Amino acid sequence: MIKMFEFVDLNNNEYFYNNDTGMIFPKLYSGEFENLQSCKIANINKGQIQQIEEFADVLNNNTHIWNQDLLTDNYYVDNGIKQLTFKLTNQCNLRCKYCTYSNHYKNTDTYNNKVLDFETSVKAIDIYMGYIEDHNRVNNGIKVQPHFTFYGGEPLLQYELITRIVEYIKDKYKDFVPQYLMTTNGVLLNQERVDFLKDNKFFLSLSIDGYLENHDRNRVSQEDKGTFNQINNLVNKYLRDYDKWNIFMCYDILTDFNRLKSEENFGDGSDWFFKKIAKVTPVMDINTDYYDQFSDTDINEFRNNFRQMRENYIRNKIENNPIDIISSIIYDYEFIMLDDRQKFRFGGSFYETPIGNCIPGDKLFLQTDGTFTLCEKVPNFPELIIGDINNGIEIKKVQDLIKKINKDLLINCKSCEISKLCMFCYSILEKDDKNKITINTDVCESQKTTLRNKLGNYVYLKTKNPDVFNRFFIDKYISRIYG
Repeated sequence: MIKMFEFVDLNNNEYFYNNDTGMIFPKLYSGEFENLQSCKIANINKGQIQQIEEFADVLNNNTHIWNQDLLTDNYYVDNGIKQLTFKLTNQCNLRCKYCTYSNHYKNTDTYNNKVLDFETSVKAIDIYMGYIEDHNRVNNGIKVQPHFTFYGGEPLLQYELITRIVEYIKDKYKDFVPQYLMTTNGVLLNQERVDFLKDNKFFLSLSIDGYLENHDRNRVSQEDKGTFNQINNLVNKYLRDYDKWNIFMCYDILTDFNRLKSEENFGDGSDWFFKKIAKVTPVMDINTDYYDQFSDTDINEFRNNFRQMRENYIRNKIENNPIDIISSIIYDYEFIMLDDRQKFRFGGSFYETPIGNCIPGDKLFLQTDGTFTLCEKVPNFPELIIGDINNGIEIKKVQDLIKKINKDLLINCKSCEISKLCMFCYSILEKDDKNKITINTDVCESQKTTLRNKLGNYVYLKTKNPDVFNRFFIDKYISRIYG
């Protein structure tokens, strides 16, 4: 039985998406899809149905489900580890109201005085570089360069530690060209620190939430004062002559997108914001009560405005009109992923149902206590600890985690009609009262609703202008983030 996902485009034309093949085709008959399989549609014959089924078999046979017990250190040597992130501190000089350290998020750490020490950092670096060196040695001269990311809390609170880490890497691993990245609120930038960051070619991502009033609603000091003017002054003073930085921003129900998109009405900072904005994402709405503060009126108004913005984007895309940078960042990426969906269908997985999640250990996130978890986004569940500075990646822990997620969660995804377009991430994991890993079923339904809308918009654009995505490349999106 071929599983189909039904949706409509903006003209209410009906379509099917097939999860096995990634194919999209019109619903040519008003009956159920079983009519198609029974060949009750005149212009689709049994031979064509057989071809679809054979194509599905080929694709599925090229997506191997490996036994978790076969996962060994060789996996990380063969594939490499993308980056090592240092959680330098749980402290922060700001108190942003949507921060995952705030009381709004139930499964994450809170602000505390824990800090990473140099000795722990060195051990983690040597473990990570050991995998990099082994990978480069066995891959016939294909040399992977290390990526180090500095994270917090606010990483610049541990500026002296950052300098010691960088000097250690430069001194011990002279044959490599490491890339350094940092996510910062920017408030602690000064001449000495900026000179160091520039000298070592750091790529900086500054958290700035658009125009002054929007930024200052949430990104506040410990005294509850807005920080936009301070950031504006620091950018103008220190970053005008530096190209390796960008802006990540968050929005919520009260963000005025008409103002956000308008260079004319933006206010202070418009001369650098629109050149450097790279990522525009909503405040996380899973496992949080953050959105409880907004009224139904506010929510409905936001949805209407957001819908209008999407409609304007689609119309301008069809007519080849200029599109503002904010709309482009928000909507381009989702269409890139849909248009390139076949690129991500092959490969292997240790998971029962290969969806959007990575393999634990593809990245390493070093916590202040010397343990490794998956990344900065995941909840602080003990099952997500996959090693430490004394043992490196502990294969048994990775295997046990994969088995638990398979057993508790992903076995239920086998029958899902959109699993191969799923945006599942470990960050949305929860636990029930039996210690079972799960996710809120509302998340699944929300993904299906969202995907129906995205597929409908995508097909509408393609039918109106078949060449609309010919110049879309995932590299275009990534380059805006990482330069």
